[in-house]
Order: sequence, then structure tokens, then C-alpha cells
Amino acid sequence: RFLSEFTVKGFLGRGAFCCVFQAVNKYDNWEYAVKRVAVGNGVGETAFREVRAMAQLDHPNIIRYNSTWVEKPPEGWQVLAPISTSTFKNFFRWMLHISAI
Repeated sequence: RFLSEFTVKGFLGRGAFCCVFQAVNKYDNWEYAVKRVAVGNGVGETAFREVRAMAQLDHPNIIRYNSTWVEKPPEGWQVLAPISTSTFKNFFRWMLHISAI
């Protein structure tokens, strides 16, 4: 769904179990920060607790929650080993290139 419904504009950052991308939805033409979380090894329940909490928040100083979905990403999309941001950006550019082919 991520690659079929969004056009990725950039890489915003990464955490221990997630990556955040700047993306534009192809249907509503709205820009979003899409947080991709690698679920597994017990991370899934923690991620879903965060989703449930974010869905209830309504505050001008907190980014608005929009949607959640679960999908199997392409091989190598979400690297959990510690790598530098520049290395990850280069890998991300390569993944965009091969997905466009």
C-alpha cells in the first residue's frame, strides 16, 4: 500500500524500530509523514499501543494521526541494524529506483 498509494518525497529520520518518510498521497494530494515500523520480536504490540493512543489525541501541538495498515515490505526495506543516515538515504534512493522499474 505504501508504494502504491504514496509518492515518497524524502527521508525524515529513523528510530530504533522505525523509519519516517515524507510522502504525498496519490489520491488526496496531501503531504504526510509516514512512519513505518518493523513489527516482530515483540515490537508489534508496542506499536499498536502507540497507534491506539495517537488515535485518541487531539491537540494543536501534537501531529495528527490519520491511518494505520499492516503490510509486508519489500525485502531489505526496513533495516534494523544500526546504520548511518546517509547510508540509509542512499539505500532508500536505490529502493525507489528499483521500484520504479
